[in-house]
Amino acid sequence: MVTAPSNKLFTFGGDYFVVEPVLGHARIARRGIALALGELVEEGWLSQEDALGLIPSIMRENARAFFRLQEKSEALESAPWVS
Repeated sequence: MVTAPSNKLFTFGGDYFVVEPVLGHARIARRGIALALGELVEEGWLSQEDALGLIPSIMRENARAFFRLQEKSEALESAPWVS
């Protein structure tokens, strides 16, 4: 079995040039995550509550933390060209 810490998982995102494919990609990602986490719950590796708690992190928050989006947003708010 191969494992990774949950804070290292980025399960959604893409390098699309147009926005339209994002909807399909999000749907596929959600389905895959639901299947994977459902299996972990069924096999007793995770509780349902723990599995549900992982979803926001692996869909959004891990990438936000890795790319330091909060810090960058705050820096942009105080940029000299923003007035």
